[in-house]
Amino acid sequence: MDITGIGTTRSYTYCQTTKKLGTQNSDDAFVKWYNGEINQEQLPAQINGFDDDVKRDLETILSDYSQRSGVEGYSEESMQDNDVQVTVHIRDVDCIEYNVNGIKITSYSPVLCSPEDEKIFCGENVPYATTVHQDYNAANNSIQIAVGDEYDVGNGYKLVIGNNSVDVVKTAGADPREWDRVNYLSLALSDFIHFADQQWMSMESSDEINQVVIDFLQKLGVNTEETFTVNKTQCEIVNGRIREVGNMWCIPSSMYNAAKKRYEELMSQSINKKG
Repeated sequence: MDITGIGTTRSYTYCQTTKKLGTQNSDDAFVKWYNGEINQEQLPAQINGFDDDVKRDLETILSDYSQRSGVEGYSEESMQDNDVQVTVHIRDVDCIEYNVNGIKITSYSPVLCSPEDEKIFCGENVPYATTVHQDYNAANNSIQIAVGDEYDVGNGYKLVIGNNSVDVVKTAGADPREWDRVNYLSLALSDFIHFADQQWMSMESSDEINQVVIDFLQKLGVNTEETFTVNKTQCEIVNGRIREVGNMWCIPSSMYNAAKKRYEELMSQSINKKG
């Protein structure tokens, strides 16, 4: 039996009468473990955390299948088959795909970040990461908003990007009636820079805050109708809010991918500590 990991695909037959799993290899340690023929302390060293997740998922999925509970898309004809064909594909450390007699089921298991990561993306005083400015580049619809940048926002005000805040600076003829608007923009832009620097979670602020940032980016030339890149992050607008493209977990993708790497190393370890 090969070591289970990302990209592994395995096929089994599940008997609804005996509740046993089967495979062409009669000496398959995972199958014996699933069927209760051996316990965890008898497992060979190659049985690891991925196998443990698959076993736990299959126990639930096949039980639900046999009881017609929580299974979407099944046909009565396929449910009559005593021998159920099961395919398991480990797509990623946080995603396992199952096919049970043609019914596709995906199991997602979000990976937790470390306490060190959380100090970064949950901290309010974390310095911005981008220190090199880049003007808007129409070729790839990108821009870099960096520490030290200054932006004239009209009516006698400008925004200055500090180390971890966006400061409002009055110039000659500053209109006091504009203070609230500019101050609100400075706070919204600060949130966005942390997001774009992969330091904070996705822009979960209000629709109004998102719109203020979108308007600001558009004035800089950014085409927000398409995907665009600011600092380290590829962005898109979804239902009026700024999102990181392809990120379904809210945690910044750079942190999440680092956490996935650590988790993959952990999952690859043998679950039989005596093996």
